[in-house]
Amino acid sequence: MNGYHPYRGTGSGGSAGGGGPRSILITLALALVLTVSLGYLAVQNNVVYDSQGSASLELPFLTIHLPFLDQEAPPPPEGPVDPQPGGEQQPPAPPQDDGSLNLVIDPQDPESIGVLRGREVGLYQFQQGARPEGECNGLVMELKADGGRLYYQSATAAETALDAGAISQEELTALLAGERDWTAVAALHCFHDTPYAFANMAAAGICQSSGYIWYDISNTHWLEPSKAGTLDYFTALVKECAGMGFDEVVLRGLGYPTKGKLDKIDSHNRTGTKEAALETFLTSLREAVGDEILISLEFNEALVLAGADAEAGQSMRRLLPLADRLYVDTDDPNAVWAAIAEFLPEGAERESYLVVIGASGAGRGSCLLAG
Repeated sequence: MNGYHPYRGTGSGGSAGGGGPRSILITLALALVLTVSLGYLAVQNNVVYDSQGSASLELPFLTIHLPFLDQEAPPPPEGPVDPQPGGEQQPPAPPQDDGSLNLVIDPQDPESIGVLRGREVGLYQFQQGARPEGECNGLVMELKADGGRLYYQSATAAETALDAGAISQEELTALLAGERDWTAVAALHCFHDTPYAFANMAAAGICQSSGYIWYDISNTHWLEPSKAGTLDYFTALVKECAGMGFDEVVLRGLGYPTKGKLDKIDSHNRTGTKEAALETFLTSLREAVGDEILISLEFNEALVLAGADAEAGQSMRRLLPLADRLYVDTDDPNAVWAAIAEFLPEGAERESYLVVIGASGAGRGSCLLAG
């Protein structure tokens, strides 16, 4: 009959249909051998032997013990062992990546911050030749007062902020020039700043929902830490201090207002909490000014002992790791240190990190005496 006819070849067993059961078994055996071989090649880099000779298959999602691959642990060598045979240093073995996230934070170099035995003086005293005396090895000068008044001629400040007797940057630079064996510290009050907030409402000020500047119980104004204009302003101030020769800046009043009609404050443009805004401000400020100047904080004793003030957005846990020093007016330095010790950056030492304001700190590490 014409047409297509099924092909009937002869297999090894003589049966029709492609070779019979024997051919199928041979094919399956070959496929199994090939699969096992490929599997061994794929996982052999994941077979790990421990110090006892036990073998395990370490997969990203599973660990399987392989008793059939266990080896007898070699006996310990006798006599002294040369850790570097042939006198050549062997490269270290690459670390095993376990898939976990490791954050490495470079600790502060404790040698870069010494013990400060400072005295606070006014700029008028400094102009008259004030220098550290006796055991004193540092001077603190307030360049920006609470409320926003500036005692030096900043190029970025609002004109209404400059004090009538503001000293020029050139004069300050000359006073700090040359080799010094003492530390010059500039004190800057932060966000209670009427002149700059009023002159830069949208860019930097704490405002009402209408967009007009917010005012506290004394009819004064504040800067919003989360606004870019506030960060730009303080970045410029700190860079000016570094350029004039100051070794350190201590920030005072780093926090939100806590008195007045706080419910009138427009905060819908603030992303995140107040605590996050202050932490971001301080982190960004440090990144912007670099390592050319130390950045320290000054807080009152009650806040430090409490650990936080939610209304002001101040959290010792979040802010102290970012500071080079902490200035505190206290009669009990031991209690203050006990309260902050767990929050400090790695390598921070009590004698250099904690600056005790007042006579109780004299002779016990870093201290600051007024006048």
